[in-house]
Amino acid sequence: MRLDYLKKLGVRGIRLNSIFPAAHYPEYYSNIDNLTDLNKELGTLDDFATLIREIHRRNMSLVLDLPLYPFIKTLYDENTSIEKPNKTDKAVRERRDVTDDVVLQEVVPTTPFMSLQAIREALSSIPPPLDNSEEQLIISNDVSIVSDNPVTAAIKIWLERGVDGFYLKGLEHYVEEKLFPSSLKHWKYILGSERILICHMDALSAAKSIAARNSILMRMDLVDVTLRVTNGTKEIKRQVEEVTKGLLFEKPGYPWIHWSIGGVDSKRIASTINVKNATMAITLLGMMLPGTPSIFYGDEVQIRI
Repeated sequence: MRLDYLKKLGVRGIRLNSIFPAAHYPEYYSNIDNLTDLNKELGTLDDFATLIREIHRRNMSLVLDLPLYPFIKTLYDENTSIEKPNKTDKAVRERRDVTDDVVLQEVVPTTPFMSLQAIREALSSIPPPLDNSEEQLIISNDVSIVSDNPVTAAIKIWLERGVDGFYLKGLEHYVEEKLFPSSLKHWKYILGSERILICHMDALSAAKSIAARNSILMRMDLVDVTLRVTNGTKEIKRQVEEVTKGLLFEKPGYPWIHWSIGGVDSKRIASTINVKNATMAITLLGMMLPGTPSIFYGDEVQIRI
């Protein structure tokens, strides 16, 4: 009933917060029972199918929040029966990870003052590529684990229902797990280039290893940055510059910014800043920043002129 209104505002995508079964919904919406069903208080799967159809008919997209944490304990399902990797598998994995890291970082640094000798030394340090048998061995081992993950199952089911992308909420809690790079790679492979993955900036900040950081930079399409607006304009300026002068803007192939103006986990802007038209100012700021602005439904009607 609100789709025409949203389209008239210029909205191109709709992101649904947790819609999954949870006791005492919506107050405890994050305490979910599973990632594949719909909370009965919101409607039926037929209602959801109607929503998807009407959204797509208006040339809009639907992105679904997947609240991984604390529902998902680990990306590795301990009940999955697989053959443990041997020493050869471990060596192959290490060679592949080193090769991937070198390629992602670009062997030749982006500086005009690098000597020819330094370039030659950098190029000579690249490990030899894996042959097809080695690569197939380790990929099949990773995929056999990741494919049985409940997150993978949920992504596949909701894709079949027409969802255009996923916000992986709480991803920062899994970035240092061994299967994290393989999981992101597999999930993005399932989605393809036309559908998107989103994570919060906290995930990138928590990624200490090169493999985890590069996985986010190469697999994610949007990185969510929540604008903190209650501490004054100087703090807003500092935060914006920290992002626009930081890692995500170093290379054009890195994820785009998803600026969050408000959200289900925070109070309304109008109730936190006692300034007339504060909501309008913050909304306009989000629209002018380089990235994709996300406006929490309801904030747009709190703009007072």
